[in-house]
Amino acid sequence: MGQMNTFLSFTGLDFLFRFLPVFMAVFYLTPKGHKNKVLFAGSLIFYAMGSMEWAGVLLALTLVNAALAKAGSVARGRLMIAFDLLIFAGIKAAAFFIPDFSVPFGMSFYILRMISYQHDLSCKRLEKKNDLWTVAAYFTAFMHLPQGPVASYRQMNDAKLLPSLTGKAFLERAENGISLVVAGLCMKVLLADKLSMMWNNIFRIGFESISTPLAWLGALCYSLLLYYDFWGYSLIAAGLGMMMGYEYIPNFDHPYAAGSVSSFYRKWHISLGTFFKNCLYIPLGGSRQGRFKTILNIMIVWLATGLWHMGSLNYLIWAGALCLIILWEKTLGSVFLKKLPLIGHLHVLLLIPLSWIVFAMPDVASVEVYFLRLFPFAGEGINVSSYDVVKLLGSYFPYLIIAIVGCIPKVTEIFVRLKDSFLAKAVVFGMFWLCVYEITRMSGNPFMYIDF
Repeated sequence: MGQMNTFLSFTGLDFLFRFLPVFMAVFYLTPKGHKNKVLFAGSLIFYAMGSMEWAGVLLALTLVNAALAKAGSVARGRLMIAFDLLIFAGIKAAAFFIPDFSVPFGMSFYILRMISYQHDLSCKRLEKKNDLWTVAAYFTAFMHLPQGPVASYRQMNDAKLLPSLTGKAFLERAENGISLVVAGLCMKVLLADKLSMMWNNIFRIGFESISTPLAWLGALCYSLLLYYDFWGYSLIAAGLGMMMGYEYIPNFDHPYAAGSVSSFYRKWHISLGTFFKNCLYIPLGGSRQGRFKTILNIMIVWLATGLWHMGSLNYLIWAGALCLIILWEKTLGSVFLKKLPLIGHLHVLLLIPLSWIVFAMPDVASVEVYFLRLFPFAGEGINVSSYDVVKLLGSYFPYLIIAIVGCIPKVTEIFVRLKDSFLAKAVVFGMFWLCVYEITRMSGNPFMYIDF
Protein backbone atom coordinates (compact mmCIF):
# COMPACT_ATOMS: atom_id res chain seq x y z
CA MET A 1 0.00 0.00 0.00
CA GLY A 2 1.16 3.55 -0.66
CA GLN A 3 2.15 6.05 1.99
CA MET A 4 -0.44 7.45 4.34
CA ASN A 5 -1.03 11.15 4.87
CA THR A 6 -0.28 12.57 8.28
CA PHE A 7 -3.40 13.37 10.27
CA LEU A 8 -4.48 14.88 13.55
CA SER A 9 -4.44 11.82 15.79
CA PHE A 10 -7.05 11.43 18.53
CA THR A 11 -4.20 10.47 20.88
CA GLY A 12 -2.07 13.49 19.96
CA LEU A 13 -1.57 16.51 22.20
CA ASP A 14 -2.52 18.88 19.38
CA PHE A 15 -5.92 17.22 19.12
CA LEU A 16 -6.56 16.85 22.86
CA PHE A 17 -5.46 20.32 23.98
CA ARG A 18 -5.89 22.51 20.89
CA PHE A 19 -8.38 21.32 18.28
CA LEU A 20 -10.89 19.57 20.57
CA PRO A 21 -11.30 22.28 23.25
CA VAL A 22 -11.69 25.04 20.62
CA PHE A 23 -14.13 23.00 18.54
CA MET A 24 -16.26 21.97 21.53
CA ALA A 25 -16.40 25.54 22.83
CA VAL A 26 -17.64 26.82 19.46
CA PHE A 27 -20.05 23.86 19.11
CA TYR A 28 -21.61 24.39 22.55
CA LEU A 29 -21.98 28.15 22.07
CA THR A 30 -23.56 27.82 18.61
CA PRO A 31 -27.39 27.88 18.46
CA LYS A 32 -28.97 24.50 17.81
CA GLY A 33 -30.05 25.29 14.25
CA HIS A 34 -26.45 25.95 13.17
CA LYS A 35 -24.54 23.16 14.92
CA ASN A 36 -24.32 21.07 11.76
CA LYS A 37 -22.49 23.93 10.04
CA VAL A 38 -19.97 23.99 12.88
CA LEU A 39 -19.52 20.22 12.70
CA PHE A 40 -19.05 20.36 8.93
CA ALA A 41 -16.58 23.27 9.08
CA GLY A 42 -14.67 21.78 12.00
CA SER A 43 -14.44 18.43 10.23
CA LEU A 44 -12.99 20.03 7.09
CA ILE A 45 -10.42 21.88 9.20
CA PHE A 46 -9.57 18.61 10.98
CA TYR A 47 -9.04 16.88 7.65
CA ALA A 48 -7.16 19.79 6.06
CA MET A 49 -4.62 19.75 8.89
CA GLY A 50 -3.55 16.39 7.45
CA SER A 51 -3.77 17.22 3.75
CA MET A 52 -5.21 20.26 2.00
CA GLU A 53 -5.38 18.40 -1.31
CA TRP A 54 -7.37 15.46 -0.01
CA ALA A 55 -9.59 17.82 2.01
CA GLY A 56 -10.55 19.32 -1.35
CA VAL A 57 -11.45 15.85 -2.66
CA LEU A 58 -13.53 15.17 0.46
CA LEU A 59 -15.32 18.50 0.06
CA ALA A 60 -16.04 17.87 -3.64
CA LEU A 61 -17.36 14.34 -3.03
CA THR A 62 -19.48 15.61 -0.13
CA LEU A 63 -21.09 18.41 -2.12
CA VAL A 64 -21.73 16.23 -5.18
CA ASN A 65 -23.29 13.41 -3.14
CA ALA A 66 -25.35 15.74 -0.96
CA ALA A 67 -26.58 17.99 -3.79
CA LEU A 68 -27.53 15.20 -6.19
CA ALA A 69 -29.13 13.15 -3.45
CA LYS A 70 -31.33 16.08 -2.47
CA ALA A 71 -32.77 16.51 -5.94
CA GLY A 72 -32.12 13.14 -7.53
CA SER A 73 -34.19 10.13 -8.47
CA VAL A 74 -33.64 6.51 -7.46
CA ALA A 75 -31.75 5.92 -10.70
CA ARG A 76 -29.49 8.91 -10.00
CA GLY A 77 -28.83 7.59 -6.51
CA ARG A 78 -27.66 4.30 -7.97
CA LEU A 79 -25.51 6.19 -10.43
CA MET A 80 -23.91 8.05 -7.51
CA ILE A 81 -23.20 4.73 -5.80
CA ALA A 82 -21.41 3.57 -8.94
CA PHE A 83 -19.51 6.88 -9.08
CA ASP A 84 -18.42 6.61 -5.43
CA LEU A 85 -17.31 3.02 -5.99
CA LEU A 86 -15.31 4.06 -9.03
CA ILE A 87 -13.50 6.79 -7.05
CA PHE A 88 -12.83 4.31 -4.25
CA ALA A 89 -11.54 1.61 -6.61
CA GLY A 90 -9.34 4.09 -8.49
CA ILE A 91 -7.62 5.36 -5.35
CA LYS A 92 -7.18 1.83 -3.98
CA ALA A 93 -5.70 0.70 -7.30
CA ALA A 94 -3.31 3.66 -7.35
CA ALA A 95 -2.20 2.81 -3.81
CA PHE A 96 -1.62 -0.80 -4.83
CA PHE A 97 0.36 -0.13 -8.01
CA ILE A 98 2.11 3.20 -7.29
CA PRO A 99 4.67 2.84 -4.44
CA ASP A 100 4.69 6.49 -3.28
CA PHE A 101 1.02 7.23 -3.82
CA SER A 102 -0.36 9.21 -0.89
CA VAL A 103 -3.55 7.59 0.41
CA PRO A 104 -6.19 9.87 1.96
CA PHE A 105 -6.77 8.71 5.51
CA GLY A 106 -10.26 7.52 6.25
CA MET A 107 -11.28 7.51 2.58
CA SER A 108 -12.74 4.00 2.81
CA PHE A 109 -14.95 5.02 5.70
CA TYR A 110 -16.35 8.29 4.40
CA ILE A 111 -17.04 6.84 0.95
CA LEU A 112 -18.90 3.92 2.55
CA ARG A 113 -21.02 6.47 4.45
CA MET A 114 -21.84 8.17 1.16
CA ILE A 115 -22.77 4.84 -0.42
CA SER A 116 -24.85 3.94 2.64
CA TYR A 117 -26.75 7.23 2.36
CA GLN A 118 -27.38 6.84 -1.37
CA HIS A 119 -28.50 3.24 -0.82
CA ASP A 120 -30.97 4.25 1.91
CA LEU A 121 -32.36 6.93 -0.40
CA SER A 122 -32.68 4.46 -3.27
CA CYS A 123 -34.54 2.06 -0.98
CA LYS A 124 -36.79 4.96 0.14
CA ARG A 125 -35.71 4.68 3.76
CA LEU A 126 -34.97 8.41 3.90
CA GLU A 127 -36.67 11.55 2.67
CA LYS A 128 -35.02 13.24 -0.32
CA LYS A 129 -35.30 16.74 1.15
CA ASN A 130 -32.67 16.41 3.84
CA ASP A 131 -30.89 19.67 4.58
CA LEU A 132 -27.58 20.08 2.71
CA TRP A 133 -25.68 21.02 5.89
CA THR A 134 -27.12 18.02 7.72
CA VAL A 135 -26.02 15.57 5.04
CA ALA A 136 -22.62 17.24 4.68
CA ALA A 137 -22.07 17.00 8.45
CA TYR A 138 -22.97 13.30 8.34
CA PHE A 139 -20.47 12.59 5.54
CA THR A 140 -17.59 14.49 7.12
CA ALA A 141 -18.12 14.16 10.92
CA PHE A 142 -14.51 14.31 12.14
CA MET A 143 -15.01 11.85 15.00
CA HIS A 144 -15.80 9.17 12.41
CA LEU A 145 -13.43 10.22 9.62
CA PRO A 146 -10.22 8.32 10.44
CA GLN A 147 -11.60 4.81 11.01
CA GLY A 148 -15.38 4.95 11.11
CA PRO A 149 -17.69 3.65 12.41
CA VAL A 150 -19.68 3.36 9.19
CA ALA A 151 -22.82 4.63 10.91
CA SER A 152 -25.95 4.97 8.83
CA TYR A 153 -27.60 8.37 8.44
CA ARG A 154 -30.45 7.30 10.71
CA GLN A 155 -28.04 5.98 13.35
CA MET A 156 -26.44 9.39 13.76
CA ASN A 157 -29.78 10.90 14.72
CA ASP A 158 -33.31 10.76 13.36
CA ALA A 159 -33.81 14.43 14.25
CA LYS A 160 -31.74 15.71 11.31
CA LEU A 161 -28.47 14.80 13.05
CA LEU A 162 -28.97 17.50 15.66
CA PRO A 163 -28.49 16.39 19.27
CA SER A 164 -32.01 16.17 20.64
CA LEU A 165 -31.05 16.23 24.33
CA THR A 166 -30.93 19.39 26.41
CA GLY A 167 -30.17 20.32 30.00
CA LYS A 168 -29.39 17.57 32.49
CA ALA A 169 -29.90 14.73 29.99
CA PHE A 170 -27.37 16.33 27.63
CA LEU A 171 -24.83 16.81 30.42
CA GLU A 172 -25.20 13.17 31.49
CA ARG A 173 -24.61 11.95 27.94
CA ALA A 174 -21.63 14.30 27.53
CA GLU A 175 -20.17 13.05 30.81
CA ASN A 176 -20.54 9.45 29.65
CA GLY A 177 -18.86 10.47 26.41
CA ILE A 178 -15.85 11.83 28.29
CA SER A 179 -15.56 8.52 30.17
CA LEU A 180 -15.60 6.63 26.86
CA VAL A 181 -12.91 8.89 25.40
CA VAL A 182 -10.67 8.26 28.42
CA ALA A 183 -11.37 4.50 28.27
CA GLY A 184 -10.42 4.51 24.60
CA LEU A 185 -7.24 6.49 25.32
CA CYS A 186 -6.27 3.95 27.99
CA MET A 187 -6.82 1.03 25.62
CA LYS A 188 -4.73 2.67 22.92
CA VAL A 189 -1.97 4.41 24.87
CA LEU A 190 -1.54 2.17 27.92
CA LEU A 191 -2.25 -1.21 26.33
CA ALA A 192 -2.24 -1.37 22.52
CA ASP A 193 0.89 0.77 22.17
CA LYS A 194 2.72 -1.44 24.71
CA LEU A 195 1.69 -4.59 22.85
CA SER A 196 2.80 -2.87 19.65
CA MET A 197 6.30 -2.59 21.13
CA MET A 198 6.28 -6.34 21.77
CA TRP A 199 5.12 -7.08 18.21
CA ASN A 200 7.78 -4.74 16.82
CA ASN A 201 10.43 -6.62 18.81
CA ILE A 202 9.32 -9.88 17.19
CA PHE A 203 9.36 -8.16 13.81
CA ARG A 204 12.90 -6.88 14.38
CA ILE A 205 14.18 -10.32 15.39
CA GLY A 206 13.07 -11.55 11.97
CA PHE A 207 10.47 -14.24 11.43
CA GLU A 208 13.15 -16.62 10.13
CA SER A 209 14.85 -16.48 13.55
CA ILE A 210 11.98 -16.83 16.01
CA SER A 211 11.08 -20.06 17.78
CA THR A 212 7.72 -21.80 17.51
CA PRO A 213 6.66 -20.73 21.05
CA LEU A 214 7.48 -17.11 20.21
CA ALA A 215 5.58 -17.38 16.92
CA TRP A 216 2.45 -18.44 18.82
CA LEU A 217 3.00 -15.73 21.42
CA GLY A 218 3.31 -13.26 18.56
CA ALA A 219 -0.02 -14.40 17.13
CA LEU A 220 -1.63 -13.83 20.54
CA CYS A 221 0.09 -10.46 20.89
CA TYR A 222 -1.02 -9.20 17.48
CA SER A 223 -4.61 -10.41 18.03
CA LEU A 224 -4.85 -8.44 21.28
CA LEU A 225 -2.97 -5.46 19.85
CA LEU A 226 -5.36 -5.10 16.91
CA TYR A 227 -8.38 -5.57 19.19
CA TYR A 228 -7.45 -2.89 21.72
CA ASP A 229 -6.14 -0.52 19.08
CA PHE A 230 -9.41 -0.55 17.17
CA TRP A 231 -11.72 -0.92 20.19
CA GLY A 232 -9.89 2.01 21.80
CA TYR A 233 -10.39 4.14 18.70
CA SER A 234 -14.07 3.13 18.47
CA LEU A 235 -14.69 4.19 22.08
CA ILE A 236 -12.99 7.55 21.47
CA ALA A 237 -15.08 8.11 18.34
CA ALA A 238 -18.30 7.16 20.13
CA GLY A 239 -17.37 9.28 23.15
CA LEU A 240 -16.67 12.37 21.04
CA GLY A 241 -20.09 11.99 19.45
CA MET A 242 -21.75 11.67 22.85
CA MET A 243 -19.94 14.81 24.04
CA MET A 244 -21.87 16.59 21.27
CA GLY A 245 -25.14 14.96 22.32
CA TYR A 246 -25.36 12.11 19.82
CA GLU A 247 -26.26 8.56 20.76
CA TYR A 248 -23.66 5.90 21.47
CA ILE A 249 -22.78 3.90 18.34
CA PRO A 250 -21.47 0.43 19.27
CA ASN A 251 -18.74 -1.13 17.15
CA PHE A 252 -17.61 -4.06 19.34
CA ASP A 253 -19.40 -6.63 21.46
CA HIS A 254 -16.66 -8.78 23.03
CA PRO A 255 -15.89 -10.72 19.84
CA TYR A 256 -13.30 -13.02 21.46
CA ALA A 257 -16.08 -14.45 23.63
CA ALA A 258 -18.06 -15.45 20.51
CA GLY A 259 -19.08 -19.05 19.93
CA SER A 260 -18.08 -19.23 16.26
CA VAL A 261 -16.10 -17.32 13.64
CA SER A 262 -19.31 -16.14 11.98
CA SER A 263 -20.51 -14.83 15.37
CA PHE A 264 -17.09 -13.21 15.90
CA TYR A 265 -17.58 -11.09 12.79
CA ARG A 266 -21.05 -10.05 13.90
CA LYS A 267 -19.40 -8.67 17.04
CA TRP A 268 -16.20 -7.25 15.49
CA HIS A 269 -16.42 -3.91 13.63
CA ILE A 270 -20.21 -4.08 13.88
CA SER A 271 -20.86 -1.04 11.70
CA LEU A 272 -18.81 -2.37 8.76
CA GLY A 273 -20.53 -5.76 8.98
CA THR A 274 -23.91 -4.03 9.07
CA PHE A 275 -22.99 -1.98 6.00
CA PHE A 276 -22.07 -5.07 3.96
CA LYS A 277 -25.19 -6.85 5.17
CA ASN A 278 -27.59 -4.00 4.31
CA CYS A 279 -25.93 -2.74 1.13
CA LEU A 280 -24.67 -5.98 -0.40
CA TYR A 281 -25.77 -9.25 1.23
CA ILE A 282 -29.50 -8.48 1.52
CA PRO A 283 -29.78 -6.84 -1.95
CA LEU A 284 -28.13 -9.97 -3.40
CA GLY A 285 -30.89 -12.04 -1.82
CA GLY A 286 -29.33 -12.87 1.53
CA SER A 287 -30.28 -16.35 2.70
CA ARG A 288 -33.79 -16.31 1.20
CA GLN A 289 -33.06 -18.07 -2.11
CA GLY A 290 -31.73 -21.48 -1.16
CA ARG A 291 -28.45 -22.87 0.14
CA PHE A 292 -26.44 -22.48 -3.08
CA LYS A 293 -27.37 -18.80 -3.51
CA THR A 294 -26.69 -18.16 0.18
CA ILE A 295 -23.19 -19.63 -0.16
CA LEU A 296 -22.58 -17.55 -3.28
CA ASN A 297 -23.75 -14.38 -1.52
CA ILE A 298 -21.47 -15.02 1.45
CA MET A 299 -18.53 -15.52 -0.92
CA ILE A 300 -19.32 -12.24 -2.72
CA VAL A 301 -19.50 -10.35 0.58
CA TRP A 302 -16.14 -11.69 1.72
CA LEU A 303 -14.57 -10.94 -1.64
CA ALA A 304 -15.83 -7.36 -1.25
CA THR A 305 -14.42 -7.28 2.31
CA GLY A 306 -11.00 -8.39 1.07
CA LEU A 307 -11.05 -5.82 -1.73
CA TRP A 308 -12.11 -3.09 0.71
CA HIS A 309 -9.05 -3.80 2.88
CA MET A 310 -6.89 -4.26 -0.22
CA GLY A 311 -3.31 -3.12 0.25
CA SER A 312 -1.68 -6.41 -0.70
CA LEU A 313 -2.77 -9.87 -1.84
CA ASN A 314 -2.68 -10.94 1.81
CA TYR A 315 -6.08 -9.37 2.40
CA LEU A 316 -7.70 -11.51 -0.29
CA ILE A 317 -6.09 -14.62 1.23
CA TRP A 318 -7.30 -13.51 4.67
CA ALA A 319 -10.85 -12.90 3.44
CA GLY A 320 -10.90 -16.17 1.48
CA ALA A 321 -9.75 -18.22 4.46
CA LEU A 322 -12.38 -16.67 6.74
CA CYS A 323 -15.06 -17.21 4.11
CA LEU A 324 -14.20 -20.93 3.95
CA ILE A 325 -14.30 -21.22 7.76
CA ILE A 326 -17.69 -19.50 7.95
CA LEU A 327 -19.11 -21.65 5.14
CA TRP A 328 -17.88 -24.74 7.02
CA GLU A 329 -19.61 -23.50 10.20
CA LYS A 330 -22.89 -22.85 8.37
CA THR A 331 -22.95 -26.17 6.49
CA LEU A 332 -21.15 -29.37 7.51
CA GLY A 333 -19.73 -27.94 10.74
CA SER A 334 -23.09 -26.73 12.04
CA VAL A 335 -23.84 -30.18 13.47
CA PHE A 336 -20.64 -30.18 15.52
CA LEU A 337 -21.14 -26.61 16.71
CA LYS A 338 -24.65 -27.41 18.00
CA LYS A 339 -23.59 -30.60 19.79
CA LEU A 340 -20.25 -29.30 21.07
CA PRO A 341 -20.30 -25.49 21.53
CA LEU A 342 -16.71 -25.68 22.77
CA ILE A 343 -15.63 -26.31 19.15
CA GLY A 344 -16.99 -22.91 18.14
CA HIS A 345 -15.03 -21.17 20.89
CA LEU A 346 -11.89 -23.02 19.82
CA HIS A 347 -12.50 -21.83 16.27
CA VAL A 348 -12.40 -18.25 17.56
CA LEU A 349 -9.45 -18.65 19.93
CA LEU A 350 -7.30 -20.63 17.46
CA LEU A 351 -8.34 -19.71 13.93
CA ILE A 352 -8.87 -15.98 14.42
CA PRO A 353 -5.27 -15.37 15.65
CA LEU A 354 -3.98 -17.45 12.72
CA SER A 355 -6.06 -15.35 10.32
CA TRP A 356 -4.66 -12.15 11.86
CA ILE A 357 -1.14 -13.32 10.99
CA VAL A 358 -2.13 -13.31 7.31
CA PHE A 359 -3.62 -9.86 7.93
CA ALA A 360 -0.46 -8.57 9.64
CA MET A 361 2.24 -9.69 7.24
CA PRO A 362 3.61 -7.26 4.59
CA ASP A 363 3.55 -9.89 1.81
CA VAL A 364 2.71 -13.51 1.02
CA ALA A 365 6.33 -14.66 1.44
CA SER A 366 6.32 -13.41 5.06
CA VAL A 367 3.09 -15.32 5.71
CA GLU A 368 4.76 -18.52 4.55
CA VAL A 369 7.81 -17.94 6.76
CA TYR A 370 5.69 -17.18 9.83
CA PHE A 371 3.46 -20.22 9.37
CA LEU A 372 6.55 -22.43 9.09
CA ARG A 373 7.47 -21.16 12.54
CA LEU A 374 3.98 -21.78 13.88
CA PHE A 375 3.93 -25.30 12.42
CA PRO A 376 7.61 -26.35 12.12
CA PHE A 377 7.23 -29.08 9.51
CA ALA A 378 10.27 -30.52 7.70
CA GLY A 379 12.58 -29.28 10.43
CA GLU A 380 11.82 -25.58 9.85
CA GLY A 381 12.43 -23.65 13.07
CA ILE A 382 13.07 -26.71 15.23
CA ASN A 383 16.68 -25.71 15.93
CA VAL A 384 15.74 -22.19 17.03
CA SER A 385 16.16 -21.66 20.79
CA SER A 386 12.90 -21.09 22.65
CA TYR A 387 14.62 -18.78 25.14
CA ASP A 388 13.45 -15.83 23.03
CA VAL A 389 9.89 -16.30 24.28
CA VAL A 390 11.03 -16.21 27.92
CA LYS A 391 12.91 -12.98 27.33
CA LEU A 392 9.94 -11.16 25.78
CA LEU A 393 7.45 -12.51 28.32
CA GLY A 394 9.59 -11.05 31.08
CA SER A 395 8.98 -7.57 29.71
CA TYR A 396 5.40 -7.77 28.45
CA PHE A 397 3.67 -10.43 30.56
CA PRO A 398 1.59 -7.90 32.61
CA TYR A 399 0.19 -6.25 29.46
CA LEU A 400 -0.78 -9.61 27.96
CA ILE A 401 -2.58 -10.64 31.16
CA ILE A 402 -4.48 -7.33 31.40
CA ALA A 403 -5.41 -7.58 27.71
CA ILE A 404 -6.71 -11.14 28.08
CA VAL A 405 -8.75 -10.28 31.20
CA GLY A 406 -10.21 -7.24 29.42
CA CYS A 407 -11.69 -9.52 26.74
CA ILE A 408 -14.01 -11.11 29.33
CA PRO A 409 -17.52 -9.58 29.08
CA LYS A 410 -18.08 -9.67 32.86
CA VAL A 411 -15.11 -7.35 33.40
CA THR A 412 -16.68 -4.69 31.18
CA GLU A 413 -20.03 -5.16 32.92
CA ILE A 414 -18.38 -4.37 36.27
CA PHE A 415 -16.89 -1.14 34.92
CA VAL A 416 -20.25 -0.10 33.42
CA ARG A 417 -22.01 -0.73 36.76
CA LEU A 418 -19.50 1.38 38.68
CA LYS A 419 -19.10 4.21 36.14
CA ASP A 420 -21.32 6.70 38.01
CA SER A 421 -19.58 6.34 41.38
CA PHE A 422 -17.30 9.08 42.71
CA LEU A 423 -14.39 6.64 42.77
CA ALA A 424 -14.92 5.78 39.09
CA LYS A 425 -14.92 9.46 38.13
CA ALA A 426 -11.74 10.03 40.11
CA VAL A 427 -10.13 7.07 38.33
CA VAL A 428 -11.20 8.47 34.94
CA PHE A 429 -9.60 11.81 35.81
CA GLY A 430 -6.37 10.15 36.95
CA MET A 431 -6.19 7.79 33.96
CA PHE A 432 -6.58 10.69 31.54
CA TRP A 433 -3.51 12.42 32.92
CA LEU A 434 -1.60 9.15 32.99
CA CYS A 435 -2.37 8.79 29.29
CA VAL A 436 -1.21 12.35 28.66
CA TYR A 437 2.04 11.59 30.49
CA GLU A 438 2.58 8.48 28.36
CA ILE A 439 1.83 10.44 25.17
CA THR A 440 4.42 13.10 26.07
CA ARG A 441 7.17 10.56 26.72
CA MET A 442 6.55 8.26 23.77
CA SER A 443 6.12 8.76 20.04
CA GLY A 444 2.53 7.71 19.51
CA ASN A 445 1.64 4.88 17.13
CA PRO A 446 -1.06 5.66 14.57
CA PHE A 447 -4.29 3.67 14.79
CA MET A 448 -3.91 0.49 12.74
CA TYR A 449 -7.15 0.71 10.73
CA ILE A 450 -6.10 4.14 9.48
CA ASP A 451 -4.45 2.30 6.54
CA PHE A 452 -7.85 1.40 5.14
